[in-house]
Amino acid sequence: MINQILYGNQSTDGFLYLKTKYLKIQNSIKMMLTKIFRVQTKYLASMMICFWMITHLSYSQNQSTTYLDENTRYGQLTNGFQYYIKNIPDSDAKISTSLIVKAGDNNQTKEQYGMAHFLEHMPFQRTKNFESIISNTELLNLLEMRLNGVTGAKHTEYSFNFPSHNKLALDTSLLFFKDIASGGIRFNKKDIDGERGAFYEEHLFRGAGKTYNLLKIANTFSNTYKGLKKPSEYRDYIYNFKIKNLKDFYKEWYRPDLMALTVVGHIKNLDQLENQIQTRFNSLIKNKSKIHLTDTKQDYFDRAPQFMILNDSINQTHQLETYTSFYFYIRDTQEKYENSIIKNELLENMMYDLINKSLHKSLLAYHISYNFNIQPSIDIPYTHLIKVKTEEKDSKQSIQKAFSILNRRFESGFTKDEFENSKEKYINRLKKKDSTNTFYWLHKFKRHFIEDIEFSDLSLNVQISFLKELTLEEFNTFVRRNLQKQPEDIAVINPSKDKFPFSEAQIRRWVQESPTDSINISSKNQDLRITDQIKQEDLLPQPEYQYEDLNDFGTEKIILKNGIKLIIKAYQPEKGRYQDDIMLHGFSPNGVSSFSEENFHSVIFASDIVRHSGIGKLDKFDLKKQLKDTSIPYGFIPYISAHESGIKGNFKLKDLELALQLVYLYMSAPRYDKSAYLDWKKEEKKKFLKKTDTNPKSDFYYHINKLTENRLFKPQGTYRYLGVDETDLDIAYKAYSKLMQNTQDFTFIITGNFKKDNILPLVNKYLSAIPNNKKAIHKANVGANTYLKEKPLEIVYTPKQAIQNVHLFYKYTRETGSALSLKDEVILEIIEKLVHNRLRELRFKGKRAIYLSAARKQINRANKTNSINLILSCSQEDLSKIKNDLKKITHHLKTQKINESLFKSIINSHVIPKYSQKKRNQNKSTQAALYEHYRYHIPIVEQKQVDKIIKSINTDDILDMCQLYFKDENLVKFFAKNDYSEI
Repeated sequence: MINQILYGNQSTDGFLYLKTKYLKIQNSIKMMLTKIFRVQTKYLASMMICFWMITHLSYSQNQSTTYLDENTRYGQLTNGFQYYIKNIPDSDAKISTSLIVKAGDNNQTKEQYGMAHFLEHMPFQRTKNFESIISNTELLNLLEMRLNGVTGAKHTEYSFNFPSHNKLALDTSLLFFKDIASGGIRFNKKDIDGERGAFYEEHLFRGAGKTYNLLKIANTFSNTYKGLKKPSEYRDYIYNFKIKNLKDFYKEWYRPDLMALTVVGHIKNLDQLENQIQTRFNSLIKNKSKIHLTDTKQDYFDRAPQFMILNDSINQTHQLETYTSFYFYIRDTQEKYENSIIKNELLENMMYDLINKSLHKSLLAYHISYNFNIQPSIDIPYTHLIKVKTEEKDSKQSIQKAFSILNRRFESGFTKDEFENSKEKYINRLKKKDSTNTFYWLHKFKRHFIEDIEFSDLSLNVQISFLKELTLEEFNTFVRRNLQKQPEDIAVINPSKDKFPFSEAQIRRWVQESPTDSINISSKNQDLRITDQIKQEDLLPQPEYQYEDLNDFGTEKIILKNGIKLIIKAYQPEKGRYQDDIMLHGFSPNGVSSFSEENFHSVIFASDIVRHSGIGKLDKFDLKKQLKDTSIPYGFIPYISAHESGIKGNFKLKDLELALQLVYLYMSAPRYDKSAYLDWKKEEKKKFLKKTDTNPKSDFYYHINKLTENRLFKPQGTYRYLGVDETDLDIAYKAYSKLMQNTQDFTFIITGNFKKDNILPLVNKYLSAIPNNKKAIHKANVGANTYLKEKPLEIVYTPKQAIQNVHLFYKYTRETGSALSLKDEVILEIIEKLVHNRLRELRFKGKRAIYLSAARKQINRANKTNSINLILSCSQEDLSKIKNDLKKITHHLKTQKINESLFKSIINSHVIPKYSQKKRNQNKSTQAALYEHYRYHIPIVEQKQVDKIIKSINTDDILDMCQLYFKDENLVKFFAKNDYSEI
């Protein structure tokens, strides 16, 4: 039975080979596999023969192989199937495998709309040898695999990632891909009907109708996305499409000559792997029928200029200021530069980059009512897209401003300095590409296969040489050639229900009559530098400090003259995103709770107002220009929350003094600017309008956090939008200064690869100079909220904006009264993973209309409460079933011990890596551990003790913890639903 669940029927194609492979795995895994797979004695002889054939026979006579270098191979079988192999020695000991199908959304007929994407879901449901593989937690943990699927306009991709030592994972991925490539996807009606709801939930998760407008433009102008459905029609279509259309797409496009396999990573034996691939995929039957491709490019170019106005019924807002979007398409009918896609792409990217810099210069001011940029169109290839977004009343001015800048670039081109700086930027970007990175090679292989780009063009050295030899004259000629035409196609997205007031003739005339812009934009503060904002007399030459030697986690503690507690950890971090950065985090235990509730919005948004306004005499645009070429392009982030305020950021050692100057100015000299404040309010409303699809969920989560975690939680979604109008600039600045200049309550943690004695003089110089108001700030009660004590509760939240599904959030909370021990934290981690897996099964095994679900442990250090949260969105029809499912899941977890093999697989695949010395020694992890230690007095545990704690945990501990948490008296059920109808 389990055999069939994992691999379906016992086919001789690959299955027996896998059995033989299993016999070679260490004894502990063999015992587990004996329970999973029913190995029958009569198959052993066949398995031995099959194994010998796979590892010894060569199929070189039936295929061609190109040795790109000693570690890279590309081959094509006689049936047309292609494969790419790249060995990257010691590439984190990982392997990535992918099956790429050269067919996607653009290959669908009108009747097959959405089938490319839906088909991508089907192998995870059932194939010849696998059933619900994506929800088979025990198998995936055993294989240490992550798998995924993605559908694009031109291709579909299935991928596996796993450690290179796990040969079983490699075998499994190849067998899974063989199933897909050989017609082995099973179109079980129950599976398909069960996936319809989940598929529609994905549609809602990704923004529902938000992308419809752009797809409709592409469909109208270029006849792509055939059969496009209106948002109001989409649900009915997905729930009722004919299975035949799905099968027809599979039969027509999933054929060997449109498929390729990539294997990239730490591969010990290329010959053996290549033989294995040839053996497995050589048996695919060659499809002799002709491939029917529509030349959408030529069809589009042959059309007369087009114009359309699309009323934005999806994102229309009520009683809110709205913006009109203009899309101008210039058809790229030019031949590719030197017939090279890559060279042409490099030149286009440089052109877009430089033009956008010119366009954005006109936006570097407050109270700008428009925005524009130029980019390649994703939905209509072969075009340059100029997007203009503006208030309707400023339409003419905004459009002419954008095209006047384009006109100047067409007439004058770019200067030598602009060109050389751009060239240097792109050359450096190419030089920094890591050719030992798995994703670099996967991307390279995909481009070769999907776009037929020669390997030589994809060479980094070839691209760098091309850019080095490129001249200004050649580049400007390319720019003029691409900008010489007026846009042929224009689309307008009208956010109002009212008739759009401007005609096609008017808009085209505005473009034609656009003057040539001089682009003489300079900041009124262009001569001011960051360092000029600091009065040198405020900086003491050698401020005194008190040194304390600490042994905790190898840190050193220093008390500065103004009371700041400085924690320094100078060490070599493990490899990670911030390995080469210095990380700095300053914080105090004072926040919004220290002020009256009537000033809540002014205080909670004060740090956002300051970031928008700037520091000293420099506004945010001046700062952006000065920081753009540093390791701190976005500056530092000051923040204020319910019970904390602070500042954080990361930077390279070379920018140490600049970083400290920014920290000093953000804390001591926030820029007071009423005009910037009014612009911030306007920009906040723009952000709200951009997120109409996610605002309901943001509102829901804010509502939950406010009721259960902290009533002073920072507003999100609609609550943020409304709260902005409740702010007062003067109150905000007074509160900000009071919090940031209460230095005796501040602790600064600095971590990274540096020498303490080299950085301490500068750190002391700037941080000691931050003013100290020396007034004690009221410490509010940070205890948990008390008005949800009576449980279980069911709370129904009605979104301010209608939704098409139900959002569900189950919260099991315990008040511990003390800090959570590391052992209990790890146990909660295991329970989180267990519940997460069970929730995932609801979709793939229970056939519930769920796309994404999650379980999350939540540790509230301030309130000393801990929660296990169950989170998902589902169809209204499935809600009652899912409520019952969740009840069964929690009941089972608190009454039955989990399977020992599943427990060990979670420990090995999830817990040990997360709590390993390597992970804990990364810069970000070190920062987090030190923060929790000095903020909440959480002990720092030595690695030996961590390992000992993990080893001590058993399935009885998991059961005990589940019994503590999954009680009705701990549960609050939240539902976001359109009305108060019975839940």
